[in-house]
Amino acid sequence: MEDTNVPFVEVHYVTIQKLGDVPITKGDFQELPPQVQKWIAQMVQLCTPRGVYICDGSDEEAEMVTQKLVERGTLTKLTKYENNYICWTDPRV
Repeated sequence: MEDTNVPFVEVHYVTIQKLGDVPITKGDFQELPPQVQKWIAQMVQLCTPRGVYICDGSDEEAEMVTQKLVERGTLTKLTKYENNYICWTDPRV
């Protein structure tokens, strides 16, 4: 077999009652304090997201998330001030 570079992603799951397995797309759920784990589980059960992204709070991550939201049209850059955006969350707008 030839040596080829095959991209892959490791995904972990948290199992929520009545929902089943919900993927943790980034971060380590087990490293969070028990109270935070409990709160996340409650919010996942309430909001039923497709996945959970645990932020690390780095500047690089903030830039990446901001850029993705701009690309999707959720954020619009305002030019009058530096790092200033407007967020449109109402789908009717």
